[in-house]
Amino acid sequence: QLMLDDAGVRLVLTQEQLREQLAAMNVETLCLDVQHPANESSENPDWPVSAQELAYVIYTSGSTGLPKGIKIAHQALVNYVWWARDVYQPEEPLDFALYSSLSFDLTVTSIYVPLLSGSRVVVYRKENWESPLLQILTEDQIGVLKLTPSHLALIKDRDNRSTRLRRLIVGGEALTTELARQVDESFGGQVEICNEYGPTEATVGCMIYRYQREGERRAMVPIGRPAANVQIYVLDE
Repeated sequence: QLMLDDAGVRLVLTQEQLREQLAAMNVETLCLDVQHPANESSENPDWPVSAQELAYVIYTSGSTGLPKGIKIAHQALVNYVWWARDVYQPEEPLDFALYSSLSFDLTVTSIYVPLLSGSRVVVYRKENWESPLLQILTEDQIGVLKLTPSHLALIKDRDNRSTRLRRLIVGGEALTTELARQVDESFGGQVEICNEYGPTEATVGCMIYRYQREGERRAMVPIGRPAANVQIYVLDE
């Protein structure tokens, strides 16, 4: 309700099973699984969009108060996904797993980056609120996986050496060096661990550091250096 009111939403695209929950929210609904616009044109709409216009609005977790709606422009989104494509697909196209909610901006990486490079998006369903991470690793269809340190903790004690995974993109929380070391060892040193940092306002991620398995003596893995077309300001000690 807070998000619908704050953003001034007038139409919600939804499913029939959720219509009742939205009934009291004073918003029009279109249930895509049962309602089909009858007399609409099948032509693409002539609707020019500039780089400065909004691609989406995404809400923060609200950990410092009420959730904030972050307005992401097409220009910022394009800049991020093209940078991410060059960083995470440098040699050859690699397939990505999509397993998290669309309300979490790590899915931006998992959807747009593989599609820009001609790779697949392999979609996994969450059953009974359990993470499908073990299914992802067992089926072994993907080359890149984006996840949080909390996710890493679920797989660090598993033998992950026989996998086609080549890159782990870690974000959303601080990454300890000890956890990174344990995960690296579980993959037999065959996977690159990229610590991607960025507040929602900076469009998914704006800094990156590649974990170095030799010589990492700090307690936390650094957040690294700026992404393309990004400037970082250090404001205090």
